[in-house]
Amino acid sequence: MALRMPDGVVIAGPSAAWLHGVRIAADFDRDVHVIAPPGVRVCAQRGVRVHVTDLDDDELTEAGGRPLTTAGRTAWDIGAWLPPTRSVPILDAMLRHGVVTRSDLDGLARRYQGRRGHGPCRLAFDIAGGACGEPSASSLRARLMLEGIPAPELKYRVLIGAELAVVPGMAWPRYRVAIEYDAHRTALLTAAGWLIVHAPPTRVRTEFPVVLRELRQCLHRRGAHVEATR
Repeated sequence: MALRMPDGVVIAGPSAAWLHGVRIAADFDRDVHVIAPPGVRVCAQRGVRVHVTDLDDDELTEAGGRPLTTAGRTAWDIGAWLPPTRSVPILDAMLRHGVVTRSDLDGLARRYQGRRGHGPCRLAFDIAGGACGEPSASSLRARLMLEGIPAPELKYRVLIGAELAVVPGMAWPRYRVAIEYDAHRTALLTAAGWLIVHAPPTRVRTEFPVVLRELRQCLHRRGAHVEATR
C-alpha cells in the first residue's frame, strides 16, 4: 500500500480494514480505497479508488504512520460501498476479531442515518453476525438472505446420540433444516432426521440457483413460509 497522496487523503474502506488487521478485506489484486476531502485534487493512479467526502476528527486514526479511517468509519464505508456478498464477509471478520462490536454497528447506523449509502449499509449490518469462520460461508449467508431466506443460526449444535454433537454450517433448528459442506456430517445429520442441503464452496460457485431451490424446498416441506420453487 505504498501510495503517493496529498495531505488530507486517508486510506479507507476495505483497505483500511486490512490495516486494522482484517487480512481478508484486501489483497494486491484489488483497488486501494482512499477518501479525499472536497477540494483536494488527487491525480489518477491505477489501482486507486478515490471517494470524495468530509471526515470528522473522530473518524481518523493512523497505523504504521499511515492515516486511515477508524474501525467504525471503516465498517460504515465497507457496508456503503461494497455489495453485501463482499461486505458481509469483511464485517463478519471485523466482528469476530473484535475490531468492531455489534453495538458499534448499531451506533453507526444511527449516526449516519440518512446519509448516502445508508440503505445498503444497514442491510449489510443486519446480515453480519461474526460467527462464520470462512469468507465463503459469510458470502453464502448474504446471498441466501438477499433471496428471502430467513436468517440461519450459526454454530448450532445438533446432538446425535448421547455423546456426539454435530455443528452444521448453517441451521434452521425450528425446521430441522441445515446447510452442510462436509459429506460425513451431511450423512450424520440426515440419519438424525434433518433435511440437509449439501453445499460445499465449489457447488455454491457453480450451482447456486440449485442450492437455493433445494433449501427453499426443504424449508417449505418443514412448514417455513418461503417460496418453494421447482
